[in-house]
Amino acid sequence: MNTRITISVIFSFFISLSMYAQGDSNINPNGYNIFYGEDSLKVSEGTMRNGKPDGYWKNYYSTGIIKSEGNRKEFELDSLWKFYDEDGKIMLEINYQNGKKNGYRITYQELDIIKENFVEDIKEGNTLVYFPNGKIKLKTPFVNGLEDGISREYDGDGNIVQLITYKKGYITDRTRIN
Repeated sequence: MNTRITISVIFSFFISLSMYAQGDSNINPNGYNIFYGEDSLKVSEGTMRNGKPDGYWKNYYSTGIIKSEGNRKEFELDSLWKFYDEDGKIMLEINYQNGKKNGYRITYQELDIIKENFVEDIKEGNTLVYFPNGKIKLKTPFVNGLEDGISREYDGDGNIVQLITYKKGYITDRTRIN
């Protein structure tokens, strides 16, 4: 689901950019630009190089609230990108390098925070799910994008309540602890 959100936000950015860029003779192909919607509200702003987005960009909902912001380097997604809901609350943070997820992707859900690590667009290392109080709820190891190893589920006091063993994305054992 997180990938669909990211793709839809990035896709909507390019749709809005192309929609408002067409026919506009005031576009600076090598500099800072602001694009406006039909209602004269800002829909995106950032730097263009050779007629394509490069550098820092911000995109906005039709209400004027920020939708996403982040940097491009050599036309590729680079460094930290942030995505917001229609109330301006952060939903997602993704670290990129050379157009690929590299580093943490943090998803802010209503009750949980999910922290996943990526290397060259592939999930690696431990994925952590946190309770609202910041304590770990679930810790699951990933190897080459698949769950692999022993996942630990915790209660709100930090006690292990379940062990789940994975092998190449499949559950091979589950132990509930009373």
